[in-house]
Amino acid sequence: MRWQGHLRHLAELEPVIVDCEEWQRPLVEDFAFGFGRPLPDDDRVVEYTKRLGTKKNLKQKFIQYGAEGKPGYDVVIHARGIDKGVHRNWQRWEKLMPYLEEYSVVFVGTKDGARCYGEDKRGVPLEELCDIMRNSRLMIAESSGPAHLASLCGLPHLVITDRKKWRVGWKKTTNYNRYKKYWNPLDTDCYIIDEYDDYDPPVEKVLRAIEKNGLL
Repeated sequence: MRWQGHLRHLAELEPVIVDCEEWQRPLVEDFAFGFGRPLPDDDRVVEYTKRLGTKKNLKQKFIQYGAEGKPGYDVVIHARGIDKGVHRNWQRWEKLMPYLEEYSVVFVGTKDGARCYGEDKRGVPLEELCDIMRNSRLMIAESSGPAHLASLCGLPHLVITDRKKWRVGWKKTTNYNRYKKYWNPLDTDCYIIDEYDDYDPPVEKVLRAIEKNGLL
């Protein structure tokens, strides 16, 4: 995320050419002078990335993704389906769904990397996903890429994670700090459930967090 912010800042000073996959264009096309790889395998590029990785105070600029006025939902869910070792998957989504019957709910993510127990928007283009997030009320997710994207779309998000410390740049910190501070440049409302190391809070804990914070 800090890379994206820094490049958007640089684009105000000089042309920036971005090398990315086609599906990633919506994240960078607002500032990219062009697309491609003008310096493949260039030692200067490698050295520059190493230097940036150690800098603490890079100048950055961020925008909010998604277009206003598009269809949205009360609840956007990313039910991760890939087991990433320490990143466990919450197993209680089906038990949560009856409590959300009065709300419009949609499931997002990739077809092969997320589960679905309702309306299916998995695999939609990134631009459409950002539009959905920009115009919805709440996201519920395990710690994952879509949860980070929610912060850049201004979508309040409730994240299920743990208290393990992870490296962010030059220091180690918890996911609580990563979501609330380091990876939240737009200061989007973010709520964390992290007191269960097995990624398995009871449904009641999630419902209490929603009610306590007035999320729906």
